[in-house]
Amino acid sequence: MADKYDKARMTRFIKLFEMFLMILGGFGLYWGHVTMMMIILTGMGIHSTFFGPIKYAILPTHLPKKELLGATALIEGSTFLAILLGTTLGALSIGGISGGVIYAIFLTCMAALLGLVASFFIPSAPSKAKDLYIDWRLLRATYRMLKDIMRNKHIIPVLLAISWFWLIGTVILTKLPDYTNYVLKAETSVFAVFLALFSIGIAAGSLTISQLLKGRITLKYVPHAMIILSIFACDLYWATPSANTEDSLQLLQEFFSRIAHVRVAVDLFLIAFSGGCL
Repeated sequence: MADKYDKARMTRFIKLFEMFLMILGGFGLYWGHVTMMMIILTGMGIHSTFFGPIKYAILPTHLPKKELLGATALIEGSTFLAILLGTTLGALSIGGISGGVIYAIFLTCMAALLGLVASFFIPSAPSKAKDLYIDWRLLRATYRMLKDIMRNKHIIPVLLAISWFWLIGTVILTKLPDYTNYVLKAETSVFAVFLALFSIGIAAGSLTISQLLKGRITLKYVPHAMIILSIFACDLYWATPSANTEDSLQLLQEFFSRIAHVRVAVDLFLIAFSGGCL
């Protein structure tokens, strides 16, 4: 769809849909309606499915080839920094402030509104394939897409590497709160530091690879980044204490006074850094 329709116009429709979801999500959060919030969460997943490809596909329309790598790095890095900021503000609003739910709803709706307003400043990106046929039969379309991918041997390693990163990244971000709280026996401030390290690591990796390649599009560093990511993912397992007998949750300063815990933090940062290089 990003190839068939104007990408700027599609972005505006998607952002309008996001605004609608955030307003409904605000009501669901205020009322504590779990089913409604799960529906909104599904809607945001659909939103990301459409917006994710467009934010990268629009770059070649407005930028010369030599600037694409740097622009992609900026988008990827800023995306994860935005996730860090949103997660932190949400946790602080709901967990640390009286009436924090209202603040969280307000911040969420304002962020969606700013995104919608910003979308109207995106220059037009007209379609270059208006006659492109869109197959609405998902299984058949997916099969054809995979078939086309298998014909291009240069794309396969990149897809595998990116998928491997997203698998590890999703597992880490999903389980990081429980890992910090129940395995490492540390309080929420330690989780916030871990989340910050992970997000900054991805941004740093993206910018570093952009500087190394200097605008050249090549797979030169993909195998190295993938190997480093896997090594430090394994080391994270080895660095994790097998049994923690602490009775109370450790504070931030106490937690990082132990070299084993610093090693865990370094592993998380380097996993994210190597992932940002992919």
